[in-house]
Amino acid sequence: MYCIIKLSTFPKKELSERARVLLTIVRHQLTTLHQHLYELPCQLIQDILENKYKIDIFKLHLETNQNKSILDSALEKVENDIKEFQYKQDLSETLLQLVQDISINTKQIRENILINLSTESRPLNQLMKLWEDIDIAKFERIKLASRSRVFKAHWKSAAEKDRQANGVSEMSLCDLYEKVYRPALEDFTKFYKMIKDQSMCVEEFETMFGACTEGQTEAELEVMKVCLNDITEKKWIEDAFKSIKRYRLLCTLEKQAQIIYALKEALKLQGDFQFLLDIYHKDILKEKCLRDFTEEMELRGQALKAVDDNILLLLSEFIDCVKKDFIEWIKSIIKDQRELNSFVELASAFAGENPVNLDKVINFRDAVFACAPLIFDLDIKDHFDCLMDKIKKLKEPASICKELHVKLKESCTYKDWLETAYTAHGSVAKSSFLQADEINRYGVYFIRQPSTQSTMTVDDCISLEIKGKSNILDKKLDLSQLQDLQNKLMLIAARDDPEQSVSQFVNVLEQVLCAGQLLIKLREAGHILFTGWSFNGFCEKDRHVSVHVDFGIAGLKFTGHGSLLEELKGICESMQACLEKWLNYTKLHRDEYYYLNYFTAKQLSTLCCSVADMQKHQQVSSSILNMLSFIKENVTVTDVQNAFTSALKSPVKNVHNVNMKSSQVRDYLIDFPELIKYIVKAGYTEASAKAALMFCKSSGTEDVDEDEVMDCVYDRCNDDKWVGEWSVKYDEERESVLQNQMKFTGGHAPAQMKPSFTMSADEMTKMFENLNSCKEKIMLLWDTYCGKLSGLVSDKYIGLDLLGEILNQLAEKIDPVRRELTRILEKGKPNLVSCNSDEMLPQCLSLYLNREQPLPTYDEILICTAETTAEEVELIIRRAVQSGSTHEKIYSLLNAENLNPEVARVLESIFCRLSQNQNVTEARDYCFVIFCNAKAHHSYVLTAFDEYRKTLQAKEYKEIQELLKIKHKLSNQGPFPDIIHKEFHQNIKMVTSARAGMGKTLFMNNLIRRSKRQLMNQGFTHETISITDKEIKPGFIYERLKQYEDNPVDNAPRIFHFDVPPVVCKGLYTFLVQLFVLRCFQSLDGFIWKCKDCHIYLVEYTERKLRRCDRENSEISTELEDILLEMFTTVRCLSPEDTLKHLTGAINSSNEVCEFQLMDDSEFRSEEFQRTYQYLKHFQKKNLKKIRFKFDGPNALIIQESG
Repeated sequence: MYCIIKLSTFPKKELSERARVLLTIVRHQLTTLHQHLYELPCQLIQDILENKYKIDIFKLHLETNQNKSILDSALEKVENDIKEFQYKQDLSETLLQLVQDISINTKQIRENILINLSTESRPLNQLMKLWEDIDIAKFERIKLASRSRVFKAHWKSAAEKDRQANGVSEMSLCDLYEKVYRPALEDFTKFYKMIKDQSMCVEEFETMFGACTEGQTEAELEVMKVCLNDITEKKWIEDAFKSIKRYRLLCTLEKQAQIIYALKEALKLQGDFQFLLDIYHKDILKEKCLRDFTEEMELRGQALKAVDDNILLLLSEFIDCVKKDFIEWIKSIIKDQRELNSFVELASAFAGENPVNLDKVINFRDAVFACAPLIFDLDIKDHFDCLMDKIKKLKEPASICKELHVKLKESCTYKDWLETAYTAHGSVAKSSFLQADEINRYGVYFIRQPSTQSTMTVDDCISLEIKGKSNILDKKLDLSQLQDLQNKLMLIAARDDPEQSVSQFVNVLEQVLCAGQLLIKLREAGHILFTGWSFNGFCEKDRHVSVHVDFGIAGLKFTGHGSLLEELKGICESMQACLEKWLNYTKLHRDEYYYLNYFTAKQLSTLCCSVADMQKHQQVSSSILNMLSFIKENVTVTDVQNAFTSALKSPVKNVHNVNMKSSQVRDYLIDFPELIKYIVKAGYTEASAKAALMFCKSSGTEDVDEDEVMDCVYDRCNDDKWVGEWSVKYDEERESVLQNQMKFTGGHAPAQMKPSFTMSADEMTKMFENLNSCKEKIMLLWDTYCGKLSGLVSDKYIGLDLLGEILNQLAEKIDPVRRELTRILEKGKPNLVSCNSDEMLPQCLSLYLNREQPLPTYDEILICTAETTAEEVELIIRRAVQSGSTHEKIYSLLNAENLNPEVARVLESIFCRLSQNQNVTEARDYCFVIFCNAKAHHSYVLTAFDEYRKTLQAKEYKEIQELLKIKHKLSNQGPFPDIIHKEFHQNIKMVTSARAGMGKTLFMNNLIRRSKRQLMNQGFTHETISITDKEIKPGFIYERLKQYEDNPVDNAPRIFHFDVPPVVCKGLYTFLVQLFVLRCFQSLDGFIWKCKDCHIYLVEYTERKLRRCDRENSEISTELEDILLEMFTTVRCLSPEDTLKHLTGAINSSNEVCEFQLMDDSEFRSEEFQRTYQYLKHFQKKNLKKIRFKFDGPNALIIQESG
């Protein structure tokens, strides 16, 4: 047929008549070829499929595309059937290999396998019938599975089980599938899944793969993965390998585990050592699953493996020494490793020149030094990892000296001699002298500021290191240890003449202590030059450089070459001088700029650095904005930047420093501002006024006519383009005229800021070339920078004058507070109000009852305690007395009797100085009230201000409560009003009860749950702050709240729950006043948390009056507690008895404004309550036999019955 078709490629005229007839017949046959494919011999079909080009030639003689498509489909079906036939042959061949030991009739299968389709003359339909009675397709996975030794093992196991159950009998193919293949495949799949999820025990894994190499095992697992159609990544194979490697590693560590566990038992360690027991008992290890062998277990195993034979010998000997109490004796005479050197020196002195005794000392020294981590660093609660960390430290000494276990053994043998040596030379005097001498030779003193602490003491900033000749750190002592040594030496010196080394040590330490105290004072005073300051002092006598001083912010370092003691004295004198000059610098600026008195020196330093940083990053932190919000409510970064720009353009206020002879200067400083102010009052914009002025001025006349300007404004005020153009010209010309008349010369552009407090090496060398002592260098440095502390000091700091101007700019755009002092008290005098301590807060709050004005905050009321500083007292007096404020506020000192005597004397002296410095007019205006406990008869404040004593009449607590309710009311536009009942829309509340367990926490949880459900998409968060200490320390509340700090304009809904248990006995009064009245909390760093109207603050409080121990320990008396609960907004959680009275109407609460927590509906609906309630309800009706559930809602029944 193919040859005839080839004839069709010849021209018709070259074909014979017979050839043309045959060609026509062939074409007809091709048209029906698809119907007869299965009748053709297989060898012919194979030939057609193997030679695709023949098919293409056939298609050329098909007349339609449909015929071509039909032929393609038929050929494709035939090809698939041939592949299926060959696939079944492959399956059968694999099956025959597996059934060699199984009796089964395989004759037909074997015949089918022998068929070669390439030479077979039978048609395909006949061959396909050969498989009709052989369902070989059921064994579809057997070809891949047969490559797995695991599957073969399960196959043999299944076959053996069938043989034992049914004996040896011929099996059909179906029986083979059901009794052997399927069980084997199921076991194979289960085996695979156990490996994959690592639930297989290692013993089973090892049984199967123990004799395999790693490559064979990996290939086996890969076969399992492919066979079971697992398309996941191969990570589980890696995990299985890792687990089994870890198991095999642990199996090799039995010896190490045995010795280290014996060490644990000898030292009586109580931590977790189960890991060692697992290794020691291999049966336990074998039963573990693959997943149990984690990476942590591997790391522990590697740590055990690193314990070599030398260390094991040493540990074995150490265990014997523990059993003989030798280690316990060492710990009794040597407290830690630092004392070991002293003992060795004493023992060496006792040994003299006797080589035998010296060997004893050397052996003891080497052995104990090596075992020091085990002797001194272990705690009885340590676990396996802690012990291994100590054993790891033995590796280096054990590798250096192979005989350490022998030395330890001999030291234990000569324990009696060592005891004698200790008794003979172990006096405190000797060890103290030795330590002082060691410090004088190798000691290095360090004074530096801790970077992480908000408050600093001399203990935090002073330390000493003792470095040996190789400059390796031997010891590190803190201040308490140094002072302890100093006390010992002073006692010795009192009995005997002090040695020179003792005097040297004591004198140097006193100067170091003085320098540390001055550094703290400088830091608290906000001295910019000493930010990041540090000092290193070297005690070594012959050292060329005795002192290193580093001024961190200035980037300057210099050295001192005199004796350490002399250099220290000079440094202390220069630091004292710098402190006095800085305090005077701060005082002068506080006198000039009123709003600087809102902040402590530390806060001012933070603000100066933050504003300077703002110019680089164009950002201000939330903490800084919240501090500034007490000057301007809802202050933004833009407000601060605008205030900064305006402050830079501030003109000189002192007319003596301004060239008023210039008509232009006079115009822009006096005449034009007055005219602009007049036009603005007439209803026009400031920009329009400036534009009209500039337009009229440009007409050429010397004096600007006011009527002409007004006409121009009237005509052109609606022309925005004209107004914008000419107002800009006004600003530009004003800036040009006043360029040299500004307070901050050259300070118009922040880009002109100096890079920093830095000097080049050449500048520093030239500055200090003729100076020898550190004192002279520090004073010169201060004098150099003192002239720069104005305006834009550097990119790290701005001057207090510029900060003062910025605060003034912020304060100009606020609504002033106007308070009226009661007639009983006098303005311009310090009013002393002495009353009962319980009435002090109500009387103080009675001064602020005006509902049109805001509540007082920390700038108006200072709560005095024993920790109140003189600076805090000075600042509130300055705020009260000093001129410059836009407000008319009332300033109060609360509990002034609590001030310590030194601060009380400062209060008197500061008040006298500041009040006398003000002129008569200003002195009449201030309102300053001091509240003292009338019973504090020995109070210095009561005596000093006795002539100003006044008596206030008590106000109704209800008035104060109403005021607080109004001021604490939630905004109607806020997120919470829809969640809380309308009558109780306050955002600060006390949730109280007479006893614990009355539903306070339940009230909190319900409110939080409702808020979560409705406000989660608004960024709602909540925080529970549990106060567990007896004292609420300053700064504690802020530290817990600061993670939620927002900008003043942010309104994220938050709930803060303060859990105040009865154990809190100090600081509670201050906390409640800060929350309910001042509405702010301060950190020790001076940062301020300001309560917002979009926050809810809940104080969970259990009343103290019912328990005597609570009453006696608390700083709040029972009477004051009742007053606070009456004044503050409260939610009362009632006892069952009180709840019953309310539910039954025995108590009429309609006139009470207090919010009550009675029976919670959600809890009442719970299964626990309903089960009891339904029983009691039917019990009351005497109908227990026919109980039917019917929910009635909370009522008095369950309370009455349970009561």
